[in-house]
Amino acid sequence: MSEDIMGNIEKQPESGIIRYSPKNVEILRQLVDRDVIWCVSTLVYELCHSDDFFEEVRDVLNRPDYESAVEVSDEVDDTYEEACEAAVIELNLDYDYVEAYEHWIVSKCFAEKLAAHGEMVGDVLGLTVWGRCATGQPISMNGVIFEIAKDMEILEGMKYSWG
Repeated sequence: MSEDIMGNIEKQPESGIIRYSPKNVEILRQLVDRDVIWCVSTLVYELCHSDDFFEEVRDVLNRPDYESAVEVSDEVDDTYEEACEAAVIELNLDYDYVEAYEHWIVSKCFAEKLAAHGEMVGDVLGLTVWGRCATGQPISMNGVIFEIAKDMEILEGMKYSWG
């Protein structure tokens, strides 16, 4: 078993995967090293303050957080996010935005995986940019990175393990 920063055991109960095992930490680092290319937060900041380029960066600045505005019990839409959005519109509820704190150039394939997990990605002046909603920790520790690695089956003991 492995422990997280707070000393808690981090084992995914449904799969038996130990999230912070030394091998999985290394695999997650390798995934980030391969697909997260360069920090462009300053570039995005400067572009968003320009009338000429605001539309170019809009998709990676923030996104509506419909989920926090409503609880949905019966999902009839394609995704949970779509169900929340429909409920917010139908009930005319107020909602907040989730803000990106960092911006990173990522590979197009990785951007698709991030978008599939609800992350903000967009094309900024021909660059594929991820609007990361976390800061202050290594990218490899983001929950979405672990979920992508799990989907790819590259974690320790999985079919295509990089370990």
